Amino acid sequence: GREDIEVWKHGVDLNRFYAKSIYPIKKEQPIKLLLIGRFTQKKGHIYALRSIKQLVLQGFNVQLSFIGSGELKELCQAFVKQEQLENNVIFNGILTPTQVAEKIRETDVVLVPSIVANDHDREGSPTVVKEASACGVPVIGTYHAGISETIEDGKTGFLIPERHVDALAERIKRFINKPELIENMGKAARLKMENEFNIIKQVEKLELHYDSILKY
Repeated sequence: GREDIEVWKHGVDLNRFYAKSIYPIKKEQPIKLLLIGRFTQKKGHIYALRSIKQLVLQGFNVQLSFIGSGELKELCQAFVKQEQLENNVIFNGILTPTQVAEKIRETDVVLVPSIVANDHDREGSPTVVKEASACGVPVIGTYHAGISETIEDGKTGFLIPERHVDALAERIKRFINKPELIENMGKAARLKMENEFNIIKQVEKLELHYDSILKY
């Protein structure tokens, strides 16, 4: 029966991914965006790039950083060159887990524009959403796989349809126009991780669950 099923959430290490202490809000600085993951179709890199192109054409000051490598990286680099976005897009390559955590903390907003790929490849529940949230950084993600379980739309970040360039650009604009949203949503995201996805608490809960089973 349904009552026999319990859902276990994959936790996040809140000690490694600790919350940022300073939220610098300066209008003249670019909004810093970050996308982490292999350059594969399901990660949606090209939709992030198209939204950046849209924002740059509209005169917005944005900077998008990528972490990772993969088969579609050259295609994305070609797009950046073709659209003259070299000043707005940074390719960091592969970084260590410690460097990734540092990059997240230096970022204003993390993008997770995942899609179901043409070969039906899809995400499970991307850990980067939890890692960014644990660092107190809001996330813009798609209604895809487990992403919507981790982001509370309008509270800890934003959720948008897959492949929707206009919606992604519009949500980034909300953060630019109201920079206090970055801090407010970031703090709410950290709190959600502490309450629902704390890996220490998850392990303790799991141990108690196993203990209760073994008693029967």
